[in-house]
Amino acid sequence: MAQENVAFSHPLPNPAQNLPKALSIEDQVARLINRDFIAPTSCVQELHKWLDEQRKYKSFGLVTGPQGVGKSVALKSYLRLNGDRALRSIPLYTLYLEVFPTWGIRDICIRILELLNHGDRKGKTKNLLLRTWEALKEFGVEILIVDHADALTRQALLGLIRLSLRKQTRISLVLAGSTELESKLIRQDLDGYFEYSHSFGGLSLDEFSDVLLDHFGGKFLGLSDPTAMFDDQIMNGLCVASENRDLNQWVFYHFINVLTKVIVQSSEDQPSLCINKAVLQQVVGSYRKRDKPLPNLPGDD
Repeated sequence: MAQENVAFSHPLPNPAQNLPKALSIEDQVARLINRDFIAPTSCVQELHKWLDEQRKYKSFGLVTGPQGVGKSVALKSYLRLNGDRALRSIPLYTLYLEVFPTWGIRDICIRILELLNHGDRKGKTKNLLLRTWEALKEFGVEILIVDHADALTRQALLGLIRLSLRKQTRISLVLAGSTELESKLIRQDLDGYFEYSHSFGGLSLDEFSDVLLDHFGGKFLGLSDPTAMFDDQIMNGLCVASENRDLNQWVFYHFINVLTKVIVQSSEDQPSLCINKAVLQQVVGSYRKRDKPLPNLPGDD
């Protein structure tokens, strides 16, 4: 843990550097806390291209990666590009849903119908399956992305496979989850249904710097000169907090966790968002990042 403590070689400045106030500070803080930020990194672009291929060829596939690297954020950004239900566009092309360990195929069907705001959500499971299939066909869904799929039971996964494999209209099914997803499917004798896989990883150091300065500082925060805000001391602190030493990668989850807390705490009683290096030093020094995935909870298998 000692390596995660940052010692700055120069006196900590006071006051903090100020960020521009395009929105109210409450709105800016809400955007940070809600993680309303995505950068078109090479990992994101490669994933989107891979999803396009699965959708085109109606393939079944897996997206796996360590916790916190940004899989869910990247998948949701693909949804916004290729099937945001809020646009009320038909064909819809893409449907994304997050699932929970307690869910069976009935819960999944109900959630799909809720997302599409379509059809009766009561009745026997076999009728719900038929209604869900008809809704997917009517809305022109070509790819169904199921996030946190490693939480599902074998029966729920089988229901999803049957739903997507109907002879009349096959659609692509993509399961997303941790690095344990594939081994779980092997244990459940379901891996044979999924022909393709995609590994989603963290950022290189160069990409991390580009995301921080160009996309987060420039585009998200609207700074005219991000390097004036994110100087060498701040960059060093964020790099230490965001590095996964086991993978030699920089993890988006750590970066956004630390930076959000630093900016929000630094901006208390300030007229605009700001970064105070004393706050950065304290947050980085106390941040307990995970380089290894969390163990499965009882009942996950």
